[in-house]
Amino acid sequence: MQLRSQYKPLPLFDSPGFSHDLDGKRLTGLAEAVYNLMSDGRFYTFGEIKTLINRGSENGIAATIRRFRKLPNHTVELRRRGEPKNGLWEYRLNINE
Repeated sequence: MQLRSQYKPLPLFDSPGFSHDLDGKRLTGLAEAVYNLMSDGRFYTFGEIKTLINRGSENGIAATIRRFRKLPNHTVELRRRGEPKNGLWEYRLNINE
């Protein structure tokens, strides 16, 4: 798969429980994997992302995608997939270079 853009480091993690020594490598690796997958401009559910990158949890992926919204020149779109009442959402990362 040809990546449209390479991962760019995110701002420092700002969670009160974050420890760079304990969490930095894991969370940065997750962010890099999610970013590289989503840089293709396609829509994905949290479950699809988890399966395709084979790491993290759906909650961790959701938090990572929320952080992408803070990046300059990046937007995250969301839309319902399938029947509206099923509550399944999918997300797309737009990189406005």
